[in-house]
Amino acid sequence: MAVKIRGIKPSDKQRILEIVKDTKAFVAEEVTVAEEVIDDYFNDPKAPATFST
Repeated sequence: MAVKIRGIKPSDKQRILEIVKDTKAFVAEEVTVAEEVIDDYFNDPKAPATFST
């Protein structure tokens, strides 16, 4: 049986952030970064993921 996972939708954002917070594995700054990554994806889902310092 094949399993298909859909991409995230804007309506998923709050639940994703709840999961990130509820795991208690991330500090506040990391939760903020997770939200920024989600927002960046919704602004341009075709853009490659990049990292700069």
